[in-house]
Amino acid sequence: MIAFDAQWESIFCSPDAETQVLLDYLRQQKGGRIRPKMVFLAAVMGGAVTEESFRMAQLVELLHLSSLIHDDVIDHGRIRRGVKTVNAQYDNKLAVLLGDYLLSRSLSLMGQSHIPQVLQEVSGTVGALTSGEMRQILHVGDFEMQESDYEKIVFQKTASLIQSAFVLGTLSAQYSSSASSAVFVSGSSDLTLVRRMGHLLGMAFQYKDDWKDYQPEIDGKGWGNDICEQQVTLPVIFAYRQMREVERKEFRQLYQKAATDRQAVQEVADVVRKWGGLACLEKKIAGFREELWRILPDFPEGPFRDDLWRMVEDITDTQGGVADTRGGEADTR
Repeated sequence: MIAFDAQWESIFCSPDAETQVLLDYLRQQKGGRIRPKMVFLAAVMGGAVTEESFRMAQLVELLHLSSLIHDDVIDHGRIRRGVKTVNAQYDNKLAVLLGDYLLSRSLSLMGQSHIPQVLQEVSGTVGALTSGEMRQILHVGDFEMQESDYEKIVFQKTASLIQSAFVLGTLSAQYSSSASSAVFVSGSSDLTLVRRMGHLLGMAFQYKDDWKDYQPEIDGKGWGNDICEQQVTLPVIFAYRQMREVERKEFRQLYQKAATDRQAVQEVADVVRKWGGLACLEKKIAGFREELWRILPDFPEGPFRDDLWRMVEDITDTQGGVADTRGGEADTR
């Protein structure tokens, strides 16, 4: 990751002075770089970290940043990672164009890659990201949405890119780039297994984000955003299904009020908790953790598999410290 960060600086350089101003501003929004970490974990478990691994890590992070910028425009986001969003600092037009610029940089990296499957994998992911955003917009305020429909949104908007991070990382371990050709080196990881790992971890990642939206005591910055934006997430779907019609009517009115009333946001959160929405979500996240643990032993044993498990624990922690489900004492390494 130290080497990645050093290379990442060159990605954020442009010969155009005006574009550089926007890139310098975007650099302030420092994220956790979790997707590049996933690429490298998959690569090392697949055989080796190669030049292609760094290229794929950069590509995945560019896709992520591009989608975030476009999402902020669509959702009228004002703050991200403690800094004004690009659209809030400048305007929607520049934000959309900056997102497109980052997307073009990812296309350039894809063109430099020697991995035969990279075009199919990345184009499918970009299509999923876009379809997920459109599907979410069409379901704004839809309290009758089925859980299966919401799961499709979660996979497309979030899990698809995390899944691709694992797949591209695994593929990157199998190719050594040269100026004229790509030489197949090795690759012991089963792509079906890797894809499943990415899918489950991506779903858990988004469900954990949904859970944080109801946790002002641990995530005061920006909690309740989904409610303010009238997004219907799994806790709302579950809670609404438990209510009688008169209670549903009152809840719909309260939810609409929460778009502009911060006190109503807290009231919505309280109602969702009362009807078991948060408990349902926590059960789902725990289920993902159990399934992830079941498939983890199929990956090569070693410190990087331990790192992967710690990532699983962190993502699926809804209690300030997930109980170890492997039996015996919790692993605190």
